[in-house]
Amino acid sequence: MITLTNCAHGNDANKRLIAVKGGFSCILDAMEGHLGVEKLQRQACWATLTVAGEERSARRAASDGAVGAILAAMVNFGDYRDVQLFGIWALINISLGSDALAKFVADNGAPEIAQKSVMMHPGDKEIGAKAEELLVRIGKYVKRPE
Repeated sequence: MITLTNCAHGNDANKRLIAVKGGFSCILDAMEGHLGVEKLQRQACWATLTVAGEERSARRAASDGAVGAILAAMVNFGDYRDVQLFGIWALINISLGSDALAKFVADNGAPEIAQKSVMMHPGDKEIGAKAEELLVRIGKYVKRPE
């Protein structure tokens, strides 16, 4: 995970290459194979936020199933600050890929899970700021009760 993160950091060409060559499949397979391992889930969220920080890579992340995996990690590790922070940030990066991806992130429960992260980590300014950024990005797609 750390190698993927380092290769992708600040390099859109590497982000696209990692996404096209199956990087998200590797990340997601590791997440699925180690559901109870906080450190791996944290590193996978971090790798996803880094690699998905480019439009085409964000689309690939979503199509490979990263949204569900990130949300599951956030639910399973609600007490772990970095899983929450990196998970929200990964969802932001995926949602920036297109309006359709923003809607997809919203429709899959991200608003509720991000708000729960804020409640579970009161006073954590980074989580609060990233959750707000996510909610601003996907807000127009959030279904409101009638």
